[in-house]
Parts: sequence; C-alpha cells; structure tokens
Amino acid sequence: MALSHDDGWRYEIMTTNMSEVFNGVLKSARNLPITTLVQLTFYWINTYFTVKWEHGVGRLASSEEFTPYINAKIKAKVVKVGSHEVVLYDHVEGHFHVKTRHSIGSSNRNPTHIMLTFKKGSCTCNKTFLLGFPCSHILAVCHCRAIDFRQFVQGYYTTCAYLSTWASLFYPIFDELEWPQYNGPIIVPFDSMKRLTSG
Repeated sequence: MALSHDDGWRYEIMTTNMSEVFNGVLKSARNLPITTLVQLTFYWINTYFTVKWEHGVGRLASSEEFTPYINAKIKAKVVKVGSHEVVLYDHVEGHFHVKTRHSIGSSNRNPTHIMLTFKKGSCTCNKTFLLGFPCSHILAVCHCRAIDFRQFVQGYYTTCAYLSTWASLFYPIFDELEWPQYNGPIIVPFDSMKRLTSG
C-alpha cells in the first residue's frame, strides 16, 4: 500500500482493524496443537481470501465503482444536502460558504457556517481530508454546480482496490509423503517448558 504523509494514521487504524478481524477468524483455533493450528489457519485464510475475491468480482461485474461501505456513507450524507445553503464567493478558486441547518430533533438549533475551497477539495469541517470521501458540504456544492463528486473519493475505496486487496493466491499443501527430504536439525521441545494450563 502506497501512503502519503497524511495517510499514516489511517493505515495504523486499518492495520489494527485487520488484526482484530483475523484474530476473530482464528479465535477458535488457539488451543489446538501447533501443527493443526497452522493447517487450520492456512485453510481458513485461504477461504477468507477466495470468498472476498468472489465478492469483489461480483461487484465489478455489476459495474459498482465503490464498495458498499462508501455507497452507504455517501447516501447518508446526500440526505443532509437538502438542509445546506450554498453561496459562491470566488469562481476561480471555488470558494464557497455553506450554511447548514440542523434537523428539528437536534439539540443544536444554531446553523453551522462552513468555508470550502472546491479547487483544493478542502473544507473547514476536515471530514473529507480525514475520511477520504466527500462530506455533505462538498456534496452540496457538487449538487449545486452539477459537478461529479467521485473525484473526491480516494482510490482505496474503489471496487478495483477492494479486489486487489484480496487478489493474493494460496497454493495447496502437498501430502507429507511428497515433501522433499529434510536434512536440517531436529528440534525437540523441553517437557518442563510446556504450559499445562490456559491463561
């Protein structure tokens, strides 16, 4: 994964989440003998990758440009666009002022004033910069000016990127009788170091 200087925190979060995902997948294999644990880990991860790959292929065949996660997020933000008022200040740089009106059930009844530079894709709410997809303010400007919002969605949210994530292949393990002869040292565990109880 190629990272820019501002993507480090995002990569750290993604790494943590991936660790938790695989930890959940392999949780039931922890107390197995080591050989069985390694085999089970191999087969489960292979299944995990192939299933995700097939999902990605299906989405690509259906011409879904972005992942369902991003589609749902953008649809939720499009709902907010109707409560935004957009005012243009600079045609060249694309300076906009967006006033947001909070919903009736919101505890904050005061409107929020957002400054936006469309040419740079920057917004004072910073959500587009932090999350990698357009905030409701940028979507409001896109709607007002008939501009395609997809330019503000980062590439790692596309279906192609999703497919690339799960593109790695695993290869079947040969039967033990077909393994090449091993001539290295034989490692024998110490009985005194075996853990008899869990925890």
